[in-house]
Amino acid sequence: MFREIMIPLLEREFPGYTFITASSIKEATPLLEHHAFDLLITDISGLESPWLSMILQARDQSPGTKAIILTSEMSSFWVHRAIREGVLGIVTKTCPVSELVCAIHSVVEGGKHLSPEIAQKFMQHISYSQIGNPMNLLSPRELEIFVQIGHGRRLKSIAKELGLSPCTVAVHKHNIARKTGIITSANIARYCLEHGMLGLKPEQTLLRSPTAEPEAAAA
Repeated sequence: MFREIMIPLLEREFPGYTFITASSIKEATPLLEHHAFDLLITDISGLESPWLSMILQARDQSPGTKAIILTSEMSSFWVHRAIREGVLGIVTKTCPVSELVCAIHSVVEGGKHLSPEIAQKFMQHISYSQIGNPMNLLSPRELEIFVQIGHGRRLKSIAKELGLSPCTVAVHKHNIARKTGIITSANIARYCLEHGMLGLKPEQTLLRSPTAEPEAAAA
């Protein structure tokens, strides 16, 4: 539904650009591997950590790629983490189309854009992060595994989902414990629950390609 409504509007607003869409992170991965993008717009129903790995992957592939998140719900923790990792725009899905267009213009031109309620959550998190949030010590991959453990998933299951070996995931868990002091899976789950890090999943990704390499929009 998002694509059917938004793509024609954005194509009119940004003539000369080509839009490529994907319905999931899995579908987006090969696109990120074969194309360089000006902008990555991720539409999410909430936020677990895989969206972060996807954004970093896009930036590894094309350092100039900028990112905007569309969200219906986002905790102050994830707002702060997204901005810390270089996301330049976070817009609520209830905002008018004009705000999304404004956010895209701002980010493409090198600025930032946060919806008012998102900006408020960012300010709420600043005082906590300044006194030593242990999550700031984790790499994006470690944070991803931390949240997966918080959901109660076993290491073998996490390894399969992320395409890693169980040994590698176990090493990440050891490093998580060393950095944060949070050792058991039960304590990880408790921490995630208390800090609004659970119950969220990626929904849809919108990709915009540079004018130098026009591509047909994906179905």
